[in-house]
Parts: sequence; C-alpha cells; structure tokens
Amino acid sequence: METLRRRTLFPLGLVTVGLALVVATYGGSAPLAFCVFAFVAAAVWRALPAHGHPRFGPANAVTMLRAAIAAALAGLVLAEEIPVGEAALAAAAALALDGIDGPLARRTKLASDFGARFDMEVDALLVLVLSALVAASGRVGYWVVALGLLRYLWVAAGRLWPALARPLAPSRRRRAICAFTIGALVAALAGPAWLASPVCAAALISLIYSFGLDLLRVMQPGRELPS
Repeated sequence: METLRRRTLFPLGLVTVGLALVVATYGGSAPLAFCVFAFVAAAVWRALPAHGHPRFGPANAVTMLRAAIAAALAGLVLAEEIPVGEAALAAAAALALDGIDGPLARRTKLASDFGARFDMEVDALLVLVLSALVAASGRVGYWVVALGLLRYLWVAAGRLWPALARPLAPSRRRRAICAFTIGALVAALAGPAWLASPVCAAALISLIYSFGLDLLRVMQPGRELPS
C-alpha cells in the first residue's frame, strides 16, 4: 500500500501543478479551486486500498485530470464575469476524457472498484459544478442546480435508508444519461441563450427518470425494469 501511495504522488503532483498554472491565469477563485481539488485528492488517498493494484495507472491519472478540470471550473463560479466559452470548452474536454479512462483501465488490466467509483464521483462533481456555473452565468434560473444535487441527495438519503447506500449494478442507461446531462450543461453555456433552459429541463427530466428507476429497483428487487 505504501508503494502504491508513493507511486500515486507523481500523477497527483503533476495534475496539481497543471491546475496551479491554469488558475494563475484566469479570473476565478484560486482558493476555491484548490479546496475542491484538495478534497478530491484526500478522498482518493483514503480510498486507494480498494484499488487492489500496485500502480495507480494511466486511467486513474486521466480521471484525476478530469477532477482538476472540475476544480478549475468550480473556481469560475465566483468569477466577476464567467468566460462561458472557455468554461464550455474545458467541460467538453472533461466529457471527452470520460470516454478514455474506462477502456484504458481495461486495456492496461488495472480496472478496479476504486477506479469505477472514482470515475462516477468525478462525473457527479462535474455535473454539480457545471450546473452551478450555468446558474451563476444567468442563462438559467437557480433550479438548474438540482441537476448537480440529485446525486448527493441520493447519498444523503442512503444515510437514513441503508438500502440506497448499496452498490448498484453497472448501467449503460446511467452512463448515457450522465453524458447527456454534461453535454446539456455544456450546450447551456456555449449555445444560444434560448436553448439553455430547454436542454437543462430535458436533462433534469432524464435524471429524475434514471434515479426513479434505481429507486424502484431498490424498493422492488425482483421487478423487471429497464437497465
């Protein structure tokens, strides 16, 4: 475990330096960006025993890069004027990288429960940050933040109802709707203003549908439901 943690320090440090270079040249809140990234890094460090491999691996390094992009975008929420074009481009890059880490983990034979959970939590963080950015930009009302809060409401509910805290089987539907949600938020930032509310509303409806199916699956384990 100590060897794994030592090997993890290099990609973690490299991404931190990259984040530092980015936030030094933009108008967002560097303290907020670093606090968000520090929280992610601490969670990764704590969860490393679940990785089960001697190396951190390139796939997890890609996911860490996506976390740094999310952290940098979080700092922009407090910017006096949000650069929506640049923010949308960075978010699109994070979305594109999301299609790399999973296949890379399988190709290098370093797939793990840790990597899958890391990827999922970075997706959730990115949705939360992007929804806050869209709201802060004034393109959509603050109801759009519900897109980012749904996942964390589920986690909070799992504290009261342990059945919700159990791992769910992998789902293509869940991944597709997550990608659609991130894409919709990118479109809300980069597209015409009239498009922002409709695409975010469509994303919210799709998320409610997805969480609703998972809730039914938890409540009625034997029932046939779309995967």
